Amino acid sequence: MSSIAKVFKGGIAIVVVILLVVVGLGFQSLMEYVDNTEYAIHQNAFTGELNVWNDAGWHPQMFGKVVKFKKAGEIYLSSDDLDGGSGKEVQPVAVVFPDGKAEVDVVARYELALQDSIQMELYRKYGNPTSVHSMIRQQIIEAVQGVGPLMSSAEAYSDRKPEVALLARSMSLEGIYASRVIIDTTYDTDSNSVLVKRYDIRRDAKELPVVTKRSVLGDYNVVLPVFSVKNMDFDKKTVKLIEARKDAQLAKQSAITAFQNGQARIAEERATQEVEKIKQVTIAEKEAAVASIQAEKEKAVAVTQATKEKEVATLAKEREKELKQATILKAQAKKQELLIADGLSERAKYEIDANKDAKIGVAEHMSKWVGPKIVMGAGGSGSNSGSGVENALMIKMMNDMIDEDSEK
Repeated sequence: MSSIAKVFKGGIAIVVVILLVVVGLGFQSLMEYVDNTEYAIHQNAFTGELNVWNDAGWHPQMFGKVVKFKKAGEIYLSSDDLDGGSGKEVQPVAVVFPDGKAEVDVVARYELALQDSIQMELYRKYGNPTSVHSMIRQQIIEAVQGVGPLMSSAEAYSDRKPEVALLARSMSLEGIYASRVIIDTTYDTDSNSVLVKRYDIRRDAKELPVVTKRSVLGDYNVVLPVFSVKNMDFDKKTVKLIEARKDAQLAKQSAITAFQNGQARIAEERATQEVEKIKQVTIAEKEAAVASIQAEKEKAVAVTQATKEKEVATLAKEREKELKQATILKAQAKKQELLIADGLSERAKYEIDANKDAKIGVAEHMSKWVGPKIVMGAGGSGSNSGSGVENALMIKMMNDMIDEDSEK
């Protein structure tokens, strides 16, 4: 093969490579791939219009500008290299308390909003994911530092330690809370008043925290699903002060406890005496109550007995009166019976005499009476037979005669 042919073939190969490179570069300008863990802001190359690609896969770039954002990320502010490496970007947060200071290790995870309007606004404001990450980091640092004025180092060291992470996370999303100083009055074992300062959140009329500086995380709907305060490294001076206060507090508490125990024993003894006194009073009251009840019972029994006796006497008198009345009535009845008997005897005599006289009169009349000479009638046998009318007239005449005699 001639040298000309070799040069020609080499030139063709170079052209092919150049074409492939051009096509590859052109394809990347024409299409863009979005991973599932990210979203992309696409700016049209001709109109400048912004579009958001939240779905994973290929999207038409058409020579436009594409900026990708991770949907979630981590913030490491820790002295431990295992948390997130080393360097000034991952140093712990220096927190100043009213009576000391500490280095606070924080590990947080954030998630960006998936609403198109918020994503485009975040892009317009910060332009790239690095700036967004730095903004979130700065908000967290300010929030952790804002915990300092809300409590003393001793409280953050022990009593209110769990509140540090809660307050830091809340202020990262809402804003920095205003603080207030509260003066409390306590008393020592000698009853001397002691003023004690306390630090807390200032609240409004609705009991909501007063925010002195708003957080932009809330404006862009950034959430913090993970927020951990791993450690608080107080400086040596603060630790000594805290330990001294703890010892003094323990000694004070021991003295107060001993005093309270003594007072408790005194109170217990007094209570025991009072209980015994109450018992005695209660026993006396019970005995008096029992005696009163017994007396009332005896009185009731006596009244009942007297009432019964009175009733019995009354009944006896009434019975005696009734017996007397019955005797009188019986005598009167007997007298009446005798009178009636006497009356009946006289009447009987009279009736006997009257009947006797009547019979005598009838006999006299009968002896003087002459029957009818003429007998009218028909029928019958013999010359003495008469009719029923004749008999009736005879009887009537006899009765009339008897009545006349009786009237005489």
